[in-house]
Amino acid sequence: MDHGQSIERFSLAPRTTPYEEWNGKTQLLRDGRPTEFFIQGCDLKAQYQCGDYYLLATEYDCPFEESVTVTLLNKASKPIACSTVPRTFYPTLGAARYFFDKIIWQDAHRFELHIQDLPYHFQYTIRESSIPFLNARLRKRMIRNA
Repeated sequence: MDHGQSIERFSLAPRTTPYEEWNGKTQLLRDGRPTEFFIQGCDLKAQYQCGDYYLLATEYDCPFEESVTVTLLNKASKPIACSTVPRTFYPTLGAARYFFDKIIWQDAHRFELHIQDLPYHFQYTIRESSIPFLNARLRKRMIRNA
C-alpha cells in the first residue's frame, strides 16, 4: 500500500522567548539546519513523507491551550497548508486531555489523526490544489471511533 513513510528529517528550533511572548510558530529545521520557514506548534510529534509532500504533526505544549496541528510541506520544506484541531472547539467530545496519539495512513493522500482518549478521530484528505476559503488543501472530517 502506498502511504506516508515515517521519517526523522525535521525538528523545531528551541524556543528562546517566554511562552507568554511566543507567537505560536517555531522555526523549522531540516536535517539539523535552520530553514526560512516557521510552523505552528513547539513540540514535533510525528513526521512523514507522502509522495511529493512532507506531513508534520505538532502540539503547543500548554495545558490550557491544547491543540494538535498538521502541516503539509512541499519538497522545498515550505508550508503549503495546515490544519489545527484545538480543544476549545471540541470541549464536549469527552477527552480530559487533548494530546496527539497517532496518524494512520489509508493511502498517500488520506490519513486519520487520532487524539488521546477522544471518542472521535479526524480523517484528512490531501488535495493536489486548493481554492482559498472554498476547497482546502487539507480536507478534515470528524468521525466517531468504531
